[in-house]
Amino acid sequence: MVSQLLDQAIQEESNRLFQSEAFFAERSEDAAKKWDQLNSQNRALTTVYPYAERVALDRELARKEYEFLRQRLAEVRPARDLSERQEGRKLLILDATSLPEEPDTPATEMSFYGLGCGLALGLIAAL
Repeated sequence: MVSQLLDQAIQEESNRLFQSEAFFAERSEDAAKKWDQLNSQNRALTTVYPYAERVALDRELARKEYEFLRQRLAEVRPARDLSERQEGRKLLILDATSLPEEPDTPATEMSFYGLGCGLALGLIAAL
């Protein structure tokens, strides 16, 4: 049962990392296309046009977004690789748990403990 729970947790983490990588890869590609488009517009415009500064600012913001997304993607990829090789977390069950066949303390010894405690409580109550 523990093994199944661990396998499920590892599978969920692997799926999460895969989805994160796909998300950041897609977003960074979109940001790169937007940045390229704004670079083209910026080259086409001269400083005479009133929109030139706004296009330059949009281009800079697109570059920063692209850098951020690529950085996140670079952080996710090594974690996914570790997860695929299952080196991120390893938990080995060396000895499976089992119920004891007989109690540690024999029944007669437990009976004497019970008798002694009962007598002690009786004496305390009588006093």
